[in-house]
Amino acid sequence: MCGIAGILSHNLASHRISALCESMITTLSHRGPDHRDVWTNEGVGLAHSRLSILDLSESGHQPMSDQSGRWTIVFNGEVYNHGDLKRSLTDGGERLRGTSDTEILVEKIAEIGVSETVSQCRGMFAFAAYDNQERRLWLVRDRLGEKPLFFGIEEKTLWFGSELKVRSSWDCKLPDLDQRGIQQFFRLGYSPDPYTPFTGVYSLPPGTIVSFSLAEIDAATPSVDAIQKCFADGRYWNPADFVGGAASDDSPPTTDLEHLLESAVHEQLVADVEVGCFLSGGIDSSLVTALAAKLSGRQLRTFTIGFDEAEFDESQYAAQVAQALGTQHVTQRVSASDALEFAASLGSTFDVPFANASALPSMILSRFAASEVKVCLTGDGADETFLGYNRYLYPPKLNLDAPDIRQRLLRATVGLTRFVPDSVVTRVVNSVLRLRGKKIQDAAGKLRKLRETLGAPDSLSAYELLVSLLGKKELTALFGENYAFGPSVDRDLDYFDAVRLFDVYNYLPGDNLTKVDRTAMKFSLETRAPFLDHRVVETALGMGEDSLVREGSGKQPLKAILANYVPERLINRPKMGFTVPIKRWLAHDLKPLVERAFDRSMLARQGVFSERFVSNATPGLFGDGSGLWNFVVFQSWYSHVVHPRENAKSVSDFLSQ
Repeated sequence: MCGIAGILSHNLASHRISALCESMITTLSHRGPDHRDVWTNEGVGLAHSRLSILDLSESGHQPMSDQSGRWTIVFNGEVYNHGDLKRSLTDGGERLRGTSDTEILVEKIAEIGVSETVSQCRGMFAFAAYDNQERRLWLVRDRLGEKPLFFGIEEKTLWFGSELKVRSSWDCKLPDLDQRGIQQFFRLGYSPDPYTPFTGVYSLPPGTIVSFSLAEIDAATPSVDAIQKCFADGRYWNPADFVGGAASDDSPPTTDLEHLLESAVHEQLVADVEVGCFLSGGIDSSLVTALAAKLSGRQLRTFTIGFDEAEFDESQYAAQVAQALGTQHVTQRVSASDALEFAASLGSTFDVPFANASALPSMILSRFAASEVKVCLTGDGADETFLGYNRYLYPPKLNLDAPDIRQRLLRATVGLTRFVPDSVVTRVVNSVLRLRGKKIQDAAGKLRKLRETLGAPDSLSAYELLVSLLGKKELTALFGENYAFGPSVDRDLDYFDAVRLFDVYNYLPGDNLTKVDRTAMKFSLETRAPFLDHRVVETALGMGEDSLVREGSGKQPLKAILANYVPERLINRPKMGFTVPIKRWLAHDLKPLVERAFDRSMLARQGVFSERFVSNATPGLFGDGSGLWNFVVFQSWYSHVVHPRENAKSVSDFLSQ
């Protein structure tokens, strides 16, 4: 994987474009430390920083042009079926200079165009391709959003990059803050595509192609509605096309699914450097590791995280899976002091407010793995498509769509817990669960969430509450009554199709894959997710509840496959998830961050929150867990990214100098 950046503008001279591209790509050196270069033509500049994975020679350097010279490309990611594309070239690829997938891609684009080429690609990618003949720039992002791509249009100048820090490299003010992106962040913990915290700056949605000519950029800055129409018109792959809720009798046999997963893993093991695996001990990473160990032909290296806090630590399960699969396994332990080391840098790592606290241990794991290998396979994407999250299964159990006397009694009983201290709730709940050999993380927080969902009018509304870090009360306190709620579930679909699609459109690219990309690429580590092979995703989305869920547990086909490789005791255990003890850390080691977050002068200067909140801001509004962390993350991001540029020159003055 790599970093890409570029500019399209009639208003800037070539030397100015070149200098800007050079400063932009320098900020992405962590994404590609092996080589960096800039290409310019009249009105356009493309820049690339390379992490060498395939074809380590100079023939794989970018920016790269096809042999005719019409197309020039900067590419980030991998095309896993590049061998198939090579064989489909008119000359069978005989004239290629090297073996990189980028060269195959740009030659294929020269033959059949961008859209048709992308439809034939399997992989993770974000790229920009410039048509020197038509003077048109194409921006493309992979189907699921594994690789990021941002762009903005200011002063008749289009800029783009793998991360928003390319725009921060300009010595001027940042774009104005966008209340919609910020308010949706406070609800979800991330800004869903295409929103960012900045006005006129967009995250290209997954599965989308857009293009802009020099003439179009020179004419006028497109409106938000015009950009949204471009996104809708440019979607080349839509997960909604594959949901269908097939009954179990119509679902693909487990052996067919296993062969498909083997194909995905086999393709993603191809590299000219060593490939390892992240192994948490859960179903998804264990299955990917099992297939990789089977197919790699050598002893696989695996990496996991362990926590000092026992209730959050599942490293012992990862070690047992590793032993069963015969991998060379290492556990990196994480303490609160380790997390504190990275907490202050979250703003500069993500460039946007990002509140998934598991980013902290992810950075620690990535730093360690990057010292041993250049590529790691992951289990990401299975939960969202194979109904793996517990939150998918809870709302239907509450009987909200047709409440009866039992549901009303449950609501009344749980409602009484609002008068009981959290410490007592936690102690009582875990005492009861201990009798059954179980324990629950953050029992009080989960009980609060249960109270909220029991008040929902239906299961889909309950799901929207489950994925919201802040509820209506907190959002109203922060922003007033007219806040942007953000994306909603599609109420015309079956419940399980609706909640999966909500996450595939929003949570998967906006949260999960954002975390994996930024935390790994911070240390020049490439990650690959076999479950996000679009053939696997399409198969999973076509499977219904009957195929995926049994006895209150999802991912049944994956568990059946994994049983061929590891003992059953490592499969059928309660799902823990990759959670961290953020509540405890905020109360102790991370407390200084909390105190700085409520600086009244900073809150007033931001112009983001309601006057009433600024006057009365206290940590108590958010509780002591994820909601509070949400606020702390935003303030840390603002202090490190936005505040230093508040008095800088305007973008028009900067570009005209």
